[in-house]
Amino acid sequence: MRILIAVAALAMLAACTQPRGAISTTSPFSPQERLALRFVGADVDVSGVKSSAAGRDVPQDMLARILEEEAARSLHWTVGSRAGVVVVEMERVDLLSAGQAIMVGGASFMKGRTRMLDAATGQPLTDWLPIEVYGGGYELGGLLGAAMIQERELELRGLSRNFMEQVRRTYLGG
Repeated sequence: MRILIAVAALAMLAACTQPRGAISTTSPFSPQERLALRFVGADVDVSGVKSSAAGRDVPQDMLARILEEEAARSLHWTVGSRAGVVVVEMERVDLLSAGQAIMVGGASFMKGRTRMLDAATGQPLTDWLPIEVYGGGYELGGLLGAAMIQERELELRGLSRNFMEQVRRTYLGG
């Protein structure tokens, strides 16, 4: 009986270590430039995202709405005097269903790119920078975590939050 309990506990913990991070990038700005930045808006383009064969279908209007909401939550630094607009172009979104997570494993995935524009002139302050995140709106692993992937919007919101947090870290470091 103890062995069965130990095996069950290990199985539940096995998926807790799924990657939730992203491509590691260093900030394109120096520490002094970061202190001078002030975020004044976000432009999110989801037109490049097609229906995914690797996961649940995500309507573009839902994706755009949630990404814009998460951008407003995550990209809110206002310390500097140089106003910048963050541009995000989404390339791919794969949301796993509970069945996919249980049968084949893996993690939900979001890929895009970002750059910052000077708000006054519209000139780019950075080149395009790649952003990829894995994970989503659930924290538990194993069968329990997979069973919790029921709500498409919850999963998309969690993944979008991770994505926009990575965008923020890309520009501000950390």
